Amino acid sequence: MDRLRKFYQTSAYRYVFWILLILLLILANWALRNDDYLLLLGVASVGVAIGAVSIYVERINFSRGESFEPAYTTRVIRLVALLAVSLGLTVLAIILMLGIYDG
Repeated sequence: MDRLRKFYQTSAYRYVFWILLILLLILANWALRNDDYLLLLGVASVGVAIGAVSIYVERINFSRGESFEPAYTTRVIRLVALLAVSLGLTVLAIILMLGIYDG
């Protein structure tokens, strides 16, 4: 976990995060276009996992005093947005897979 915290504090993490986010959005769009709900569920699950782990690591950094309040709030808003979108895509994928919405 300590290596993850150190990587999280580097500038490389920011680039990896945005590249991964763009890749996940492209995959979600492609899955919706091709009606591949299992892929959409997988993409959403990866987004939920990344968002949750990032929020956890950010919380650890904040509790150890390695992150100040304004920076912490700014970074966590981005992660909460990722988590909310991923949870929404998860619910959408489950609804589509169950056939509740036949769009």
